[in-house]
Amino acid sequence: IECYTKMPTKEKDLLLRPESQFVTKESFREELDLLKNNFQFVRSQTFNKRLCILGLGSFIVLCLIAQVVLGVFLYKTQENVESMKMSNGNIKEKLTEMKNMMNKTKSVSFCAYQSSYNTKSSTVTYDELTVQSSPFSSGGLDIATGKFTSPTSRVFAVSFFFSADNNNGDTAETAIETDLYIQKNDENFSEGGMFTTVFSSKSAHDDDSSGKSLLLYLEMGNQVSVFMKDGDIQFVSFCVYSIG
Repeated sequence: IECYTKMPTKEKDLLLRPESQFVTKESFREELDLLKNNFQFVRSQTFNKRLCILGLGSFIVLCLIAQVVLGVFLYKTQENVESMKMSNGNIKEKLTEMKNMMNKTKSVSFCAYQSSYNTKSSTVTYDELTVQSSPFSSGGLDIATGKFTSPTSRVFAVSFFFSADNNNGDTAETAIETDLYIQKNDENFSEGGMFTTVFSSKSAHDDDSSGKSLLLYLEMGNQVSVFMKDGDIQFVSFCVYSIG
């Protein structure tokens, strides 16, 4: 005899359902709170990410603006520097012009005297300076060398005058020739030549006075002198003075 107890259908269905299908109010609330917390966390993370992106973008924009401002500032600074350089250059040019004009108004005058000179093939030297006027600390006439050195770039008047004597006519029909050249930087030039011939008479003096005056443009440092190739001269006067 088979015996068994028949369970009610409703209770039998409940026993056959899995355990996961049984949800209480407390567990449901817990699950719901967990979902809420997860949603809030995700939302906060998304908001923070957006804020970070926005901040980074703002920083990049500010950097670009700063670079543009710095570029404009540097460009303007460079323009000002170039303008100052040009201004300084113009000031220097004006100062140089004024200095040159002032130098042109400064007079330079030198004269020297030699009682007698007869050294052939040499530069005429002098006994003394008779005029010496110059505002410059360099240049001038050196009587020991017979050379005038220009202290500035100017036009100068150069003069050389002398007297030639036959030395009281020691012999009849004796000719004394004097051959001189005004030189620039130790070089002859055609308009600087001077030549005289004195014939002697026995027991008498035959004198001849001669010389030359001319204009020369001299750069600062140029030299002027008189070279005697041959002759015997007295009462020599050599002058150099600025005229413009």
